[in-house]
Amino acid sequence: MKTLEQAVEAKARAEAEAALAEARREAQAHWERESERLRREYERRREAARTAFQAAVEQETNTLEGRNRQAVLARKNEILDQVFQAATQGVLNLPADGYRAWLRTQLTRLPDEPLEILTNPRDRDATADLLRELRRPNLRLSGRSAFVKGGFLAVGASRDFDYSLDALMSVQREALTERVAALLFGEEKT
Repeated sequence: MKTLEQAVEAKARAEAEAALAEARREAQAHWERESERLRREYERRREAARTAFQAAVEQETNTLEGRNRQAVLARKNEILDQVFQAATQGVLNLPADGYRAWLRTQLTRLPDEPLEILTNPRDRDATADLLRELRRPNLRLSGRSAFVKGGFLAVGASRDFDYSLDALMSVQREALTERVAALLFGEEKT
């Protein structure tokens, strides 16, 4: 009986050791599979975080570059405004005969139709003299004043003309801004 017990016990021990060895192999295989899955998940998350970080850095960089471009553009526009304000002031500061010649040139550009000419109080007498000199009966000096720095407004029955210094400088600014910017800031047209 003892031998039988020993044989059963030995067989049970062998089976237990085999089952334990199998459990260890399965545990090791599970551990390796799980470790690999966790490593892949870690790599995926790390790559996602790196990508998100790069996107955030790029977005912040683009935002800052955009703000910088806006600030530079605003400053350039301020400088251009100063240039054209100085040009306007330059026309206003022409010697009397120079400003008068400029004003005459603007009056001769008007079409041959009945127009009422409005000026600022400063230019009223010079404009009246010029209208007499030009002998254009279709142009009549208005009793009303225009709120312009220089130049005039011409009001007709069907259309009006703005020959104020500010309007003419605005047209010149649109036409010359790219060239003036290239001269001031060394920029090429893009």
